Parts: sequence; C-alpha cells; structure tokens
Amino acid sequence: MRNVQITCSENPNNESGFSSNPELHETVWQEAMIYLKNLAIAMTTTDRFCIHYDLATYETGRAENSRPRNMCLMDRRDTREMVNEIYAILENQEAAKQCFSLNTNDSGVYSPGEKLVAKSPSAQAQARPSLKDFFENIEIDDVKDHGLVLANHFSEILIGEDIMSPGSFPSDISAKTLPNLWASVGWIPMCAKKEGRFATNQASARGGFVYAEVLGTTGLLRIKEIDGDPVKAEIGMTVQKLDSFYTFHTHDATEIYYSIKKPQCADEVEVFAMREGNPLIRTVKKEKNYRIIEFDANSPAIKDHFWLSSSPLEHDLTYYHENTIHALKASDECSKIPKKSGAVAVWARPSGFDSRNPNYADTNICESQRRGVPADAQEVVRCRMYNWTF
Repeated sequence: MRNVQITCSENPNNESGFSSNPELHETVWQEAMIYLKNLAIAMTTTDRFCIHYDLATYETGRAENSRPRNMCLMDRRDTREMVNEIYAILENQEAAKQCFSLNTNDSGVYSPGEKLVAKSPSAQAQARPSLKDFFENIEIDDVKDHGLVLANHFSEILIGEDIMSPGSFPSDISAKTLPNLWASVGWIPMCAKKEGRFATNQASARGGFVYAEVLGTTGLLRIKEIDGDPVKAEIGMTVQKLDSFYTFHTHDATEIYYSIKKPQCADEVEVFAMREGNPLIRTVKKEKNYRIIEFDANSPAIKDHFWLSSSPLEHDLTYYHENTIHALKASDECSKIPKKSGAVAVWARPSGFDSRNPNYADTNICESQRRGVPADAQEVVRCRMYNWTF
C-alpha cells in the first residue's frame, strides 16, 4: 500500500486547497482520515460470528417467520477492494492530499448551517448556502415542509445525545468528535428535485433525506485511480428525519450503512432488505434490459417479518447486494423531541459505479401498484430491476 501512484479526478472548479488555505484544509483532512480509518477498522473487526470481519445483515427476512440473513462483510470482493483503497490513502497521504479540496465553488451541495457551522472555521470559509436556503425555495409544498423541519434542526440531529458509534469503531466518528468534517463535507438533498427518478419517493423522504460524500465524485476527496486501478468506492454519511419513509428502491451499486443513532424504541428506525431472488417476489413483465416485479408489502409474511430495528447496539450494519430492494422507516411516535432527532448513518457504496453498465449507479424508486404514485409501507409494490449480467 505504500508508494502507490494516485491520480486525481478532474475537478474543474477547484485545485487542491492546501496551497491557498493550508490550515483550514488540514483540519478537515485530519478528521476525514479518522473517519476513513475508523470505517476500515470497523469493517475488518472480528466479532463472535466472523473472524477478521464484521457481521452484516443483507436480507431482513426470507419468508414468513424466517430470521434475518447475515454474512461476514469482507467475504465480498467489493468491500475488500474498498478497504484496500482506504489504506492506500492512509499510507500515502501526501499524494492523496493533491486530490482533496473544500470545493467552495461546487453547486448543488449545502452546509448544515447554524450551530455546526458556527463551530467550524473551515465550514465558515466555504460560504455555502445552507440546507435551509435550499428548502425555502422548493416549489413542492410537502417536500418543502419536511425539508425545513430537517434543515432547522440539522445540527441538533447530528450532535444529539442519542448519537453513538457502534462497538466495532475504535473511536467516535460522529459530528460530536469530527465537527469540521460533518460541517464542511457538503450535503446533497438528492431526492427533492421536482422532476426525475425521485418523483415517486415519499414527500417525507424527498424533503427529509440528505447525504454527503467524504470520498467520491462529489466529495472532498476525489481520486480517479490508484496504481492504474479505478477507485470505485463512495464513502460518506446520511441523515433522515423522523416521521419519514424512504420508500422501496433498488440500484445495481452495492451499499452499506452503519447506524450511529440509538433509537428511543425498537420501531423508531427500521430497515427493509429483500434480495431480488426472494420467493415472495413475482415477475410480471420482462423487457430486454429489465424486468418489472411486484410484491405485497401488506402481506403478513412481509409486514410482520421483514422490518428490522436498526441501532448501533444491534443490527448496526446492513449490506445491500446488487438489485436488493430496500427501504427505511423512521417513526416519531416514541421520540421525546422528534424534530431534533433522526436516523444517522455512516454510508458507503463499496462499488459505486461500473463503466460496463450505464445504469449502474441509478436509483430505481419503486412505486405503488396503483402506478405513478409513491409506494406506502403496506401495499402491493411494483419495481423495475435492470438485468444484472456481470
């Protein structure tokens, strides 16, 4: 891993920021390295089921009365490659710094605003518009309302008392300990756009879900290749407000989530994961490059057995294979102050793109069988799945 050749991605708006603002960049850089190193260590930590690996849930059920299906995380090639990429960065920091910038000229990314930015000179120097600025200008009223709840309490969600890192992380990686990183990383409200593929997501998620990248094409650290091999990993974090439902969806890119928010009750934060070959799925139409499938999310086999409580204390890690149907529910019914709490996660796509598949990174939002409207948590759901051929 030492003395590797690192090639930066093209970033027309920014060069490495260490030449212009070395102190501000160094602060965020050091926190980014802590974040990446903790993730790599967590993924390769031995637990009582896996030797040298962490245990991940990859399907929250199989059929009626079945238990969640788990695997040793590093049994997958993509996760091993991502860990190797992280250590290549950690062992060659001077070279990797040439690909690092606070990206002050980027568009479409926003600051958390208020308390978190007030604590970070690096975030203040970016002078980015805030999430509140963004949502105040959204034209869809339901999305705007949910978005402003999230934006007005974003800092409180990130540093609340219920935030804690799972035991596999050697140190805390939340905004409490790494405030400059979480304030400077650049948050993306990807679901809130008026047009596009997220139109059939629930309004509560379109306004209530945002993500950010530390490493990746929109991140602070943009690396194209390491020793000639493409860097496919995207690593960052996600936040979702309570009283929201990110509806069922799929993508070819693989994905992991580590929960870092301790819920107030078992059903406050629940995840759903169903592999594409599950016997409860029915194919209703086949096309050349994709198929249309349906499943009854209101059936007892699914609604009573597929929703799994997610917490840093139990079921903290989920892994989504290619074309896994997944969703996330965040309830506000048991929270003491629901607006100031939410689902927070360390997030990564170990293999975020593949040049052989133009649809690889696309998120396919499922819809209600009623067609053209968002799917509720308990009804017949219809999804488009691209054919996985390699």
